[in-house]
Amino acid sequence: MYKYRCIRDQHKGITEKKFKLSGSLYQKRQECGHPERIGSKKDGKKVVREILDYRICSTENEKGYTSLLEDLRKRGLTSDNIGLIVHDGHQSITKAINNVYGKDKVLQQECLIHHKRNVVNKIEKRINKEPLGNEVWKVYSSKTEEEFKKLHKRVVKKWETTEPEAVKQFKKVNHRMLTKYQFDVALHKEFHSSNTIERYFKEIRRRTKAMGIFETVKSADKLLFLIIEYLNQRRGSIPTNNNLVLHTKWNVI
Repeated sequence: MYKYRCIRDQHKGITEKKFKLSGSLYQKRQECGHPERIGSKKDGKKVVREILDYRICSTENEKGYTSLLEDLRKRGLTSDNIGLIVHDGHQSITKAINNVYGKDKVLQQECLIHHKRNVVNKIEKRINKEPLGNEVWKVYSSKTEEEFKKLHKRVVKKWETTEPEAVKQFKKVNHRMLTKYQFDVALHKEFHSSNTIERYFKEIRRRTKAMGIFETVKSADKLLFLIIEYLNQRRGSIPTNNNLVLHTKWNVI
């Protein structure tokens, strides 16, 4: 039998490094969705990425994210320890961040891949999907804010008549899409998306899919904890519990 406790109760306080937080997962196919947060921190020259906490929720909403972030804050993840939060732009996440840390007290960068996807989904003519999609990404991957604005105007002017709905979506630009320009251009690629945590989610989905529907919240909590603990240790994280030290001879959960 494995002894386990939920990460949010057992994990050591978070006080050491600047973190970049990103992402959330919600599985509608299961009875239990689970917003999560991944943090990246430097351990010497090595970047350690780990899931810091999670919540089992009935839906993805402001209340769930606020509860999650509030616990992280109590564990030591104060605004001073957060370098940047990268997320998909869901309003519930933005509201929760403001609830816990105060409005505009923490830098946020919205996932630009999500924004591109939203534009492409509005393209009516199939033949325009690739060329317009490529031009949209060229705007989003601009190296400077001035270049972003210049290319943005050019794309709007070129496509507004042909693809009005897509351009209407493309015009929706907010300051959280431009936060990356406060950092060195060499870091921009890391901030373009929440793909870091998406890789975790792919593995979590694979392992929870086989379970179908969980009988109890406790069973879902236990499985999620063990999966996350395994994945974290594989990526260099310190074990949450000495009983859960990873050995290479163990089978994958």
